[in-house]
Amino acid sequence: MFDKFEGYKQILVTGPQRSGTRIAAKMIAHTLGHEYVDEGRIHADSIYTLYHDILQTDRRVVVQCPALCYAVPQLVSRFDGVCGVFMLRKLTDIAKSEKRVGWDYGWLEKIHYGNTWGPIADIKERAWFTGFLKSNLFSLEYESLRFHPLWVPEGKRAGFHALQTSVDDVPPYNEPK
Repeated sequence: MFDKFEGYKQILVTGPQRSGTRIAAKMIAHTLGHEYVDEGRIHADSIYTLYHDILQTDRRVVVQCPALCYAVPQLVSRFDGVCGVFMLRKLTDIAKSEKRVGWDYGWLEKIHYGNTWGPIADIKERAWFTGFLKSNLFSLEYESLRFHPLWVPEGKRAGFHALQTSVDDVPPYNEPK
């Protein structure tokens, strides 16, 4: 499922918040044997931390970074062995997930796109596909993840908190060290 990412030492998984960036990044890392780096470890939107602590190293990592979607294409173009992955999920499903967990920060992310009309998920997707297409930038359908062993069916995720991806995660979040 993730064969196209095998040649990359660092993979930046981005896209709209609530589109599956966290579970996709965990799955890719698990499959390729890379270290998983949660957005919390780069302070969610710190280009400085991502650039200095990860991209300038030889670490084999998969970074979950939806808040840095606007910057991923430029960062990827500066380094060999780095690719970007944009998560695609139905806008209605993203909106339901945002409502379920109380995520309401799209207004803040719109600053990076010069666009204040419409949902941020739609703005990010349009931006990715109109100006960001390059050979080391990919898209990944959320629904395609359901065939991976780490997938949790929707019915079993109903009570999950915002950062949870498995039944073993304990609030606020049990990130692997």
